[in-house]
Amino acid sequence: MKKKVGILDIGLGNLKSVYNALEYLDTNPVYIKNPQDIDTVSKIVFPGVGAFDTGVNLLRSSNLIENLTFNVLEKKVPFFGICLGMQLIFEKSEEGSLEGLSWIKGKFEKFRPKSEDFTVPHIGWNKITIENEGRLFKSLGKENYFYFVHSYFLSKNSFNVDYIHSTCSYEIDFISAMEIENIFGCQFHPEKSQMSGLKLLNNFLNSD
Repeated sequence: MKKKVGILDIGLGNLKSVYNALEYLDTNPVYIKNPQDIDTVSKIVFPGVGAFDTGVNLLRSSNLIENLTFNVLEKKVPFFGICLGMQLIFEKSEEGSLEGLSWIKGKFEKFRPKSEDFTVPHIGWNKITIENEGRLFKSLGKENYFYFVHSYFLSKNSFNVDYIHSTCSYEIDFISAMEIENIFGCQFHPEKSQMSGLKLLNNFLNSD
């Protein structure tokens, strides 16, 4: 039987591309729109594109937070946050004034490049360095290219090194992927990163 994988649908991001990637990987993807939907899936993916405060408000109005938090933090259902979906599980972002889910301590900062060679937002393919293979980067090698679209980042110096699994350099080094127990996150978009992205998503799907 195909794994039933839930995609959080609160009105953020290109959900269809994530759906297509999960379907390609021979899972049964479903959209999570109601709290009871969470109880029916074996894994949860939270994609997102947009502003931090907008995401927080959409989460609050979705009525998903209580059951989502219970399933991820108490039942330890594997969870994968992508781009804004990762940012929202942390405490804060300079992009807004509202508090995120705060499952993990940390604050996202805005890129303020000193060189004109680095524009904001950071858009396009960039090389990541795998610091710790863990489960996400199994059999992916030490360096890979992934597709990014973001203006805010989590500093490499602001996070427990044990949980950093890859970094990226865009004038400064920042965290591009992290992993803590059943919680995974990446700043890049694996669903837009061709075969490397599909391999990474497949590693998440087989992480338990």
